[in-house]
Amino acid sequence: MLTCSILIAIKVFYDQNVISVDVELFKLMYIKTPTGSDLSLTKRLLVTFNGSCSPRDRVSRAFNTIYLQDFFRRCESTFTSLQSVVVHTDGTTWPSTSLFDIFLDCHTPQNFVTDVEFRSVGSFVASTLYGITLTVEFKELVELWQEISTLSLHSRMRALHGFGIIDDSLATRTHQAFLTRMVYENGGDDSTCKGMEIFRGIMASRRFPLRELNLNGHAWWTHVASPYRAYLNDAWGMLWD
Repeated sequence: MLTCSILIAIKVFYDQNVISVDVELFKLMYIKTPTGSDLSLTKRLLVTFNGSCSPRDRVSRAFNTIYLQDFFRRCESTFTSLQSVVVHTDGTTWPSTSLFDIFLDCHTPQNFVTDVEFRSVGSFVASTLYGITLTVEFKELVELWQEISTLSLHSRMRALHGFGIIDDSLATRTHQAFLTRMVYENGGDDSTCKGMEIFRGIMASRRFPLRELNLNGHAWWTHVASPYRAYLNDAWGMLWD
């Protein structure tokens, strides 16, 4: 299985100069590093979740996130020339939750991840002491938000009215979040300010010792478009009940 994954990765490397692998590759107990192989030349890595797991694992935080310290150790030994990693959370059970959980895990006491910041709705970027830039994104949300931002106000309203009344799709919520942000930025909104404060406070309290998190406007509108809800087996999940 591992050999097959490596062969596929090498083919993609030749085709696109980027390797795409499933996150499960980094969870194996033992990996024999392909010394001197083409993988050692890789500079960019795309990591995805395949969503194929048992019903119990689908709501487990451990299965839907990345143990970052072990992940970067594996990268350092297998992809020795690596400069950047992009992680797409779309294959997880709750992509927005996985995005925020990985963001939270960037603030561990080990402090090997630095300068963590949401650069756009649905995406954050971090620098690491391994010299690797980490980008984590909910790709579908990123693309939806960018698409909506190119529309005229009339087109946005027409698209929003085209959704069903009880439609709770990501597209509907993203359109609503975008229009709400426009209202907030043009005139302010006390309820939005209060919501931001509560959200940031709860997220910060999930780090021990308490850490100040850079949860800027991009992070907040990510949460509005695709609300955070804790996975099972999450010791801090009670805060969201």
